[in-house]
Amino acid sequence: MRLHVVIAVHEAAKWHDACLASLRAQTHADWRAAVVVDPGRDGTLDIARRHAADDPRVDVLPAPHRRWQLVNRREGWRHLDPPDDGVIVLLDGDDRWAHDGALATLAEAFADPATWLTYGRHATFSRRGSRAEQSFARGLRRWGRPGRTSSYPPEALQRRAIRGLGWRAGHPLAFRRFLADAVREEDLRDRDGRPLRAATDAALAYPMLEMAGPEHTRHLDDVLYVYNKADARRVAWTAPARQRRALVRIEQRPAYEAWTPPGDGTGTR
Repeated sequence: MRLHVVIAVHEAAKWHDACLASLRAQTHADWRAAVVVDPGRDGTLDIARRHAADDPRVDVLPAPHRRWQLVNRREGWRHLDPPDDGVIVLLDGDDRWAHDGALATLAEAFADPATWLTYGRHATFSRRGSRAEQSFARGLRRWGRPGRTSSYPPEALQRRAIRGLGWRAGHPLAFRRFLADAVREEDLRDRDGRPLRAATDAALAYPMLEMAGPEHTRHLDDVLYVYNKADARRVAWTAPARQRRALVRIEQRPAYEAWTPPGDGTGTR
């Protein structure tokens, strides 16, 4: 079971070495990775290139200009070019795997062809009390919708009624390519037609969860991923109001219908 790991990163030199080291230490060895690096001045690109020089499974793609996470993720999986039923795994360039068996757990889940998407639980790494983190936490309290990493109820997934339940699709997010390709382009853009820069996990995950439904979605209860809350450059910390507004707009969009193969007469959405 080959896994296609997509890593988008910008100026994360403090954490990027640990990110790639945790990937290369995985006991499940059948993977390829695309590391898409936005331009920066802190040496992140050099770190990625050093790992690529030591491991042919890692490809480094320097972005020509600042493109942000969503565009770079999509460029990454297009570069890896998995088959329609191939598995794409998202790993942020300042995060890391929690242990060396994380990819093995994902590979085991996707060995079942009925599994189209997985999400799960993560640990967090944090500098407690940072101003950015405090600002985001205050915003969530005012907004009244703290994120959760518990699973969505099967009945809510069946009814495609998950967008009003709050964000639960925690890292790591992994999915088959045909789901990602079925997300409508307009749902990945803001009101001005530009690629989204905030709440991009939700913009991808909500449609795919709705298309997969409870029959093809698995919540993995094991902690596989370490989410870095110490990186003050994350949009969630630097622009919490923008993050909340983007998530509200995404949650107000119509739900997708169940995915069906093209050509069967029912359409894909």
